[in-house]
Amino acid sequence: MKPLAQLSRQLPDTSALQELADELEKKYTVQDAPPQTTSLSFYDSFDWRLYSDGLLCFRQGDRLFLTDLIGHEIVPSLPISGEAPGFCRHLPDSALKRKLAPVLEMRTLLLQSSFSRTTRQLRILNKDKKTVATLILSELNGETDLPVCSVQLHEVRGYEKWFQRLELDLKKFGTPLPCTREQDLKTA
Repeated sequence: MKPLAQLSRQLPDTSALQELADELEKKYTVQDAPPQTTSLSFYDSFDWRLYSDGLLCFRQGDRLFLTDLIGHEIVPSLPISGEAPGFCRHLPDSALKRKLAPVLEMRTLLLQSSFSRTTRQLRILNKDKKTVATLILSELNGETDLPVCSVQLHEVRGYEKWFQRLELDLKKFGTPLPCTREQDLKTA
């Protein structure tokens, strides 16, 4: 089965997020979900062992995730409560623990940075009211920097032509990010 395509673009600022949504609503039938805000906390060892091994460990809500640097989940996320565990031995037995342990060895997970992320999901509908593509508009706010804004376009199986049409529409908004359609298809 052919992998579904994904396209990501970084946008210049928060006004571009609304401008993009407005442009899409002029051309397509759009179902807009309410914005959701979550906090993200990124962890690594003091000597960046996870990053050096091509891994990202982060907490979103009450789950701990381990992904590659592009964001593809490597092992299933793990539910956690309270503070994030420091040493691997404090994690419950799981695929995440088994993947982290040999990389971290005796080192502890330390908080490296925290962000607040607000996302809006836009579903593009055809005349039959079926979802033909999904866009995720994101605004990432750090502790001091200006927000980082991006859009992700996700293909829906069976609607590749809609994806291609939307891909052309997005070209005038922002710059491509590393997880572009071409890269995903080459690595699949």
